[in-house]
Amino acid sequence: MTVQQWNEDSFIEHRRAKMDSINWNVFVDAAEDLGDLTETVSEYINFCVDFTIPTNKSKVFPNNKPWITKRVKSVINKKKRIFGNGDSEGWKQVQSEHKRVIKEEKAAYKDKVEGYFTGNNMK
Repeated sequence: MTVQQWNEDSFIEHRRAKMDSINWNVFVDAAEDLGDLTETVSEYINFCVDFTIPTNKSKVFPNNKPWITKRVKSVINKKKRIFGNGDSEGWKQVQSEHKRVIKEEKAAYKDKVEGYFTGNNMK
């Protein structure tokens, strides 16, 4: 999965300087009608965004639930290590931590998804 992620401070100033230096009349003169102008300007802005904002690639394993984060995986690995050592008391403590962390991550994921619906942002 490829995600574009930007650093707001540097991006905004850099983009503002670039957009101020563009001669927008070139687009207006080249366009035949308003639809053509809108399409050309939109394509140019998308080109600028693709050129400026760095992309990050990340692996998404299809068998993991969306709330399985690095935090949950580290607790699972800790639980496996303690189980392998045969420490039953330590395993019980890690098991309760595991349940707590999963509950917290599920709640965080639920809040994130609900935020998308309330903010009308479906991405």
